[in-house]
Amino acid sequence: MIPGYRPTLNVYTPRYSKCDNFGSSIINQKHFALFASWIDRKVKNSMYIKDAPYEFNRILRASWNGYDAASFHDKCNNKGANIVVIKIKNSNQIVGGYNPLDWNGVGWKNTADSFIFSFDNYKNSKTGKFGKVINTQRAVQSDPKKGPIFGSELSVNNNRGFSYVRNFYPDIDIPQQFIIENYEVFQIKKKNMKHSPVQCCLV
Repeated sequence: MIPGYRPTLNVYTPRYSKCDNFGSSIINQKHFALFASWIDRKVKNSMYIKDAPYEFNRILRASWNGYDAASFHDKCNNKGANIVVIKIKNSNQIVGGYNPLDWNGVGWKNTADSFIFSFDNYKNSKTGKFGKVINTQRAVQSDPKKGPIFGSELSVNNNRGFSYVRNFYPDIDIPQQFIIENYEVFQIKKKNMKHSPVQCCLV
């Protein structure tokens, strides 16, 4: 060894260093396992626990990217299937929905695969409930002047959420009006490898 030489240690920090909560400031891995189970229509005794055939890539966090419609569409258009997770201000409740299509264009979109969900306590994934779309003709709506819209049961406009007449999804106790503390959107992609763990990606 050269006299006086002190080796340096280069520490590599992985880009995806918080896969335990998938880069979310709201939910954790158990929630994502539930989402994957609901997407694949799993019954209770066959629901995913740790492994699921999807990657969840966070594409928007409103507290960073903005609550306005322009920010939402800038980050979320042309990204395909996605899930929206909303934390209600001054409450432990989170609500959201799954859009298997996209947020491009203008108008209603037809799908039988979308759903909305609600957790009475975001710290406890066992408090979750979800409702599959009933009126498939108006499952989700794309509006450049608004954020995500699921039927009339859940819509986002800036930092406010609304739930009107409950005709398109089941009633799962989403408040009629609420202030949004934060919300996140995750792009969903099918994995190439079978039986690999649920993965996350921060963008």
